[in-house]
Amino acid sequence: MIKLYLSIFLASLACALITTPIIRKIALKWGVVDRPSARKIHIEPIPLFGGLSIAFAFLLVFSLFGSFNIELLSVLFASLMIIAVGVWDDVKSIPPFLKLFAQISACWLVI
Repeated sequence: MIKLYLSIFLASLACALITTPIIRKIALKWGVVDRPSARKIHIEPIPLFGGLSIAFAFLLVFSLFGSFNIELLSVLFASLMIIAVGVWDDVKSIPPFLKLFAQISACWLVI
């Protein structure tokens, strides 16, 4: 069992380490960055889309090691909803109410 958990950890770590620089370059190229302002402490633009690296790692591990039953598929679909809303919010800021609605909807899918 420990070998399975170690394999899952290493696969997700490798995927995140590989995809993070790629996604960072894409975000910079597309201009999807958080710009400095008076309310922020960073002085250079920070690339967004960081959650995509974690999402790719999750999807990779899920597809390699997951058993496809209805409960797990509902978690997958809810996760995809959260990922989509996060990317949408990175590209074009969306109202907090809409983000909250999407998160509650995703929770209801799992429940």
